[in-house]
Amino acid sequence: MWELLAGSILAYFEVTKKQRSQNNTLNLILPSIGLLLIGHSILFFNDKMFHPSFFTLSPIIGVCLIIWFSNNNELITKILSTKLFVGIGLISYSLYLWHYPIFAFFRIYASGLPILSLFYDKILISILVIFFSLISYFFIEKPFRRKDIKFKRLLKLLLFKTLFIIIFIIFSFYSKGFEFRIPLEIRQDLIKKMSFVNIYDPIYRNCFAKFNYKTDKFCKDTNFKKNIYIFGDSRSAYLLSDLKPKVNNKNFNLNIYSVINGALNFSNTPLHNYLINNLLKIKNSIIIISGAYNVPGMEFNFLEKIRDFDDLFKKIRKNNNQVIFIQPLPVPHYHPYSSSEASMRLISKIKKNTIKDMKFKKEDYYLSLKHYISFKNEINKKFKNIYFLNVEDLFCDIYFCYVIKNGYILFNDSIHPSGFTSKLINDLIMKEIEKIELKSN
Repeated sequence: MWELLAGSILAYFEVTKKQRSQNNTLNLILPSIGLLLIGHSILFFNDKMFHPSFFTLSPIIGVCLIIWFSNNNELITKILSTKLFVGIGLISYSLYLWHYPIFAFFRIYASGLPILSLFYDKILISILVIFFSLISYFFIEKPFRRKDIKFKRLLKLLLFKTLFIIIFIIFSFYSKGFEFRIPLEIRQDLIKKMSFVNIYDPIYRNCFAKFNYKTDKFCKDTNFKKNIYIFGDSRSAYLLSDLKPKVNNKNFNLNIYSVINGALNFSNTPLHNYLINNLLKIKNSIIIISGAYNVPGMEFNFLEKIRDFDDLFKKIRKNNNQVIFIQPLPVPHYHPYSSSEASMRLISKIKKNTIKDMKFKKEDYYLSLKHYISFKNEINKKFKNIYFLNVEDLFCDIYFCYVIKNGYILFNDSIHPSGFTSKLINDLIMKEIEKIELKSN
């Protein structure tokens, strides 16, 4: 709104003053400065910058300077008055409307492509956007500007188009995106191999992503007598949607204590202390602990905190709890498909069975686990109620760990498990729960 207001203020002053700037010196200098401000924003702005903010003033002030101080004797005005730029201005509204869907679908289509290929493809789709914009301008915009078009005729046309769009949306929704266009056997294979965790699932969204420990209450089950609690960060949250029905099926409640930055690491922050305090209130239950402990450059040193873990596990044991501690997952250095859950090229590769395996050395994974392995051995000597869940066989063979194996995508991105591997991890958790149940009986 404030960007539109900036233009409105310029228009108001021009209407009231009947003219723009008459200062010849400023007219010669300020349009060039305006162009520099716009160029600066194009070259140096990125997704990390806040918007709106003071940074956003740069291109807006630049545009205002060009508009207000433009003059026939000044170079920038002469360049922007050429037929090419005037033509772009004429079709700019169509460009604005067309670029978004075309670039959005291209991003879905091109997920995981090499940079060079993306560069040439973007040139091609830019030409495509201009082509459609020209058609829109000449066959839609210009005809609709005619004053002799009757309002009733226009209204009928708009109602017909609106009705068509609504019917199309309803049909798309109930046909699940026209899934019948892909044969059932291929569709089932795609679901397995392309199984990304759905971060819009209500459990993930409401119990993790939107959770604020200062204002919200943890998501708890109350349907059964036996309880399972899951503590951790997003790695544990990626297990939730599949884990909940599995534990409920075994007559366990799933109580979710997974929060953003919630890995149990004794960081002495308000959030971490809050989690520990809640953990110590739990009795006669199974506690699952998972977290991103081996992110490159941020590997957690378990041995430095072993006394804290030792003290925690003693208190947990006194409350008659059992702990399942999930081994830190392998961390791939690169993931080609993490930016999109629905890359059309990826779907095509899976259908044609041409998707390539992607792997990294297992020794690199073990290097990131060196503190964890020593920690695990020390804890196993002291406690019988702490079960360390080994997940490396899901991702690794003797020599390599895989990001993609036999066409199956094992990671959602460079840190989190995919939907496919989340289910496999949960199957291991359920086996561990069965062992705990047998021992307790």
